Amino acid sequence: MENLIGANEMQAGDTIRFYGADFVLGEVTRWTGDDGLEVCRAKGVTENPSDVMLGDCYFYDNMTKQYRWTFQGNKFATLNRVS
Repeated sequence: MENLIGANEMQAGDTIRFYGADFVLGEVTRWTGDDGLEVCRAKGVTENPSDVMLGDCYFYDNMTKQYRWTFQGNKFATLNRVS
């Protein structure tokens, strides 16, 4: 089941569905932006990239040999958390 959450609700270990794949989030860093809103950032890694991701150099990290993405945003950016 997917739940739409604000990016400021991300937690380490969450699974986020993005581009047809499920990414597990690592450490979440938080800070307050110039506008006073909390901003969050976390790197996610997927073991099962979608077909769309396979040929896209933006997702593949050649150094770690993993498909990764950095998720970032405040309460106005939404993510699909898988539960």
